[in-house]
Amino acid sequence: MYNDSTNFNISRGNGTNWRPHNEAFFNMLFILSMAVHILIAIGAVISNILVLGTIFTTPTLRRKLFYLMVSSLGIGDLFLGLAVIPLYVDYTVNDTVTLGCEIHLILQAFVIRGHVMITSLGMLILNIVYIIKQYEYKMPRIINQTTRLPVYIAVSLVPWVAMLIVLPPLIKSGLHEIVVKMWTATMCPLKLYKWAKVALNILSYFVPLLGMIITTCIIIYGFVAQGRGNIAFRPTLLNEEKPMFRPKFIIVANALCLLLLLPENVVQTVRLSGNTKALVTTIAVVFVLAASKCVALPIVWLLVPEVNGALRERCHISYWRPSSDAPQHVVNKTYKQFVRDEENID
Repeated sequence: MYNDSTNFNISRGNGTNWRPHNEAFFNMLFILSMAVHILIAIGAVISNILVLGTIFTTPTLRRKLFYLMVSSLGIGDLFLGLAVIPLYVDYTVNDTVTLGCEIHLILQAFVIRGHVMITSLGMLILNIVYIIKQYEYKMPRIINQTTRLPVYIAVSLVPWVAMLIVLPPLIKSGLHEIVVKMWTATMCPLKLYKWAKVALNILSYFVPLLGMIITTCIIIYGFVAQGRGNIAFRPTLLNEEKPMFRPKFIIVANALCLLLLLPENVVQTVRLSGNTKALVTTIAVVFVLAASKCVALPIVWLLVPEVNGALRERCHISYWRPSSDAPQHVVNKTYKQFVRDEENID
């Protein structure tokens, strides 16, 4: 959600190779980009709070590895929204970097690069967890009733640990020596050497992306096999356990991460050239697409039947819930309907 391109920083009144007759265009692009990012950040905060609140207040969800991984991704998106709002307001209102370039540099490194790595690795683990359930693979014997929850929590923290191991050394060793000289009152670019930028993009996104594509294909294959009636891919016919939600949600989540994050990582890896106006516009658009992932992904999770049902239950007061003590002929009525019927009888 920040522009850490080595060539451009979309900031009002500053930019590489800006021309006087284009200054009005860049000012308009800056204002529009800031407004969109602030709206996205607000949406990310609201949607991820709904997801996290629903999962953490529902015992049946917070004990499952899949939803703990969803929570891990949601925390990353929530932090991104909370970090971006004050900084973009600072940029827009004050037209300067009052918090200091060092803080902006840390946020660019951990919010952009770290967030991408957490998302891509988290989605890869989500796919693996779904495949284990889809194909009914048995968990290792070390995972029993006592150790299950601690192991699940540890697995959900794997993307964060990997990010902390990979990100700081690469950025520290790959930070360009002239980066401090490039900082101004309104521009704090994160400039890395080419080798560091390529290595960072490969480790944080493209390697997990390959795993995401492979595991998504396995999920789709199982979904197709289930549609054809293959008993090997219909575990719900073999036992009475509640089936997992349809694969379409996990497939859509993977597709969103691919379509929204890939353009940003391609732009940061490949050196672009051409018209300055078109180039800056392209960079602004791909960063908006990447930022929108923080809103799109939690919306997908909110549509999952288990999460959606739990959220509806949390949002409804007990007066509207179905009565568990109602007679058999009114078990499908809400408690309010049952009370009205009883009053009419009296």
